[in-house]
Amino acid sequence: MKTLRLLQTTLFRLSVANMAAFAASAGVLLLFIHNATVAFIDRETNATIEADYRGLAEQYARLGLSGLARVITERLNGDTQTGDLYLLIDLYHRPVAGNLALWPTVDSQADEWIQFGVEIPEASGPVMHAARAKIFDLADKHRLLVGRDIEDRVDFQGTLTVFLVASLAIFVVLSGIGGILTGRNILGRVDAIARTTHSIIRGDLSQRLPMQGIGDEFDRVAESVNQMLNQIEHLSKGMRTVIDSVAHDLRGPITRLRSHVELTFSNPPSIDSYRQALDTALTETERLHHTVNTLLHIAQAEAGTLAIEMERVDLSAVARDVADLYQPLAEERGLCLIMDATANIHILGHRELLSHAVANLIDNAIKYTPQGGAIGLTVSAVGPRATVTVADTGPGVSPEDRERVLQRFVRLEASRTTPGSGLGLSLVTAVAQLHEAELRLSDNTPGLRVEVIFRTAV
Repeated sequence: MKTLRLLQTTLFRLSVANMAAFAASAGVLLLFIHNATVAFIDRETNATIEADYRGLAEQYARLGLSGLARVITERLNGDTQTGDLYLLIDLYHRPVAGNLALWPTVDSQADEWIQFGVEIPEASGPVMHAARAKIFDLADKHRLLVGRDIEDRVDFQGTLTVFLVASLAIFVVLSGIGGILTGRNILGRVDAIARTTHSIIRGDLSQRLPMQGIGDEFDRVAESVNQMLNQIEHLSKGMRTVIDSVAHDLRGPITRLRSHVELTFSNPPSIDSYRQALDTALTETERLHHTVNTLLHIAQAEAGTLAIEMERVDLSAVARDVADLYQPLAEERGLCLIMDATANIHILGHRELLSHAVANLIDNAIKYTPQGGAIGLTVSAVGPRATVTVADTGPGVSPEDRERVLQRFVRLEASRTTPGSGLGLSLVTAVAQLHEAELRLSDNTPGLRVEVIFRTAV
């Protein structure tokens, strides 16, 4: 079944096309090698025959026909294993000298190369060999054939042809096997990805695309998709947490609002009771409005959909305005709010959101710092960095809880009795991310120290 699916894939069709192209290219290359090798051997054979003839021509010019016949006879008597072929004939085609009994029946002209068969005596009987020769016309209409036995060359050519064809066949077979194995491997990885994505589609966001750790294209795609899935899973969990938390935190004000209305209707009607009920309803709706607006700002800031324009903002002025706003509340709670801001520290940001973030930090510090404590608001700059620091002398946050308190609706056990929605530090985190700032929580011994580090404007 898997092999049948492989045959239907685009990958298999591409592999077949590539294999055919490579086979054709290899065939052309092997044909060129074959022809070049045969041509080289032919040139060597022709050169040997030409050199042999030039030597005989010198003897003919010096000794005449009789001398030429004698030289041919001496050569043949000297070594019969060289493969040299000679035949000198007269006007009537009668052999004068040489080791061929008859003139070849192949039509030939002077200075023309011919190829013919010749019987070579062996122990088992005469054997037909291939021969190559050239014809030369001499005086008195005598003719001379000078050639060589090329049976070894023919055998070599046949062996070379078989070798090259076998090589091409092996190449095609191995290419096909390699293509099938590669296709099965890739198809297996695609199937694994498909199974994982089907699980994700069914709602299992914990699944991740498999990786082989070899850094290929599949691994790079899987890594990117897995990072996306991590973010989606994180956002999904955050969304579920937000929904649960919103339902929990909004249930209280709505229940209290309903109770006050029902209580007002159950009591005897009076202007004072109605006024008190309306005041209570207004307080609860303001709290609901603040919670919903804060959630909206956090969601928009985290999603990057908050329509804002960055401008040059005096961070020191923002901090001073917030300090002036909260100074009366701090004094009312018996707290000392200390402001220390270096003048003219500018960043690129959104003034309203920055004010909102600093106000949330001061508001948190006022809520959790006991009477008689101190709160410090500092704005400083070192090099290209500007830092807003809010430090209090309250109970602080343990190191293991510092990441958690930045999440929405998270409130530690010690702060359960204090009014609030658990969104203050979440909003500060979102504003910091929007301004590409770094948020740090540390121990103020005693209390909590919160630093928001921005890049200063040029």
